[in-house]
Amino acid sequence: MNRTQEKVLSFLVGAGAGVGLGLMFAPQAGGDMRRAIRDRADDLTEQVKVYSGEVLAPAREWGSDSVDKARHATSDLAEKFHDSTAEVFHAVQETIASGGCCAEATSTKLHRQKVGPQSK
Repeated sequence: MNRTQEKVLSFLVGAGAGVGLGLMFAPQAGGDMRRAIRDRADDLTEQVKVYSGEVLAPAREWGSDSVDKARHATSDLAEKFHDSTAEVFHAVQETIASGGCCAEATSTKLHRQKVGPQSK
């Protein structure tokens, strides 16, 4: 159980205990008692709605921010991938156009463009 769930459960247990003690120590006529219980239940319902809104709003904002960051990172990665593949394609075209087709010439061109494997 996470911290938020513990807080909500504690709140609900406390509210229930408060209602029970109120019924035991302040008896009223049937209609008055039902009205008081209904009013107290309405108040508690409103408090739960307010509390849950306070908890959910930051969670929604964090989720939205995380999605935006992930989209941006994915877009950047896709752009870098596209640029790298374009450079590789260009290097292969140059190698073929110059009449060379061997892997060493292509590797050298890629290394010069800092796309291929780095020398150790």
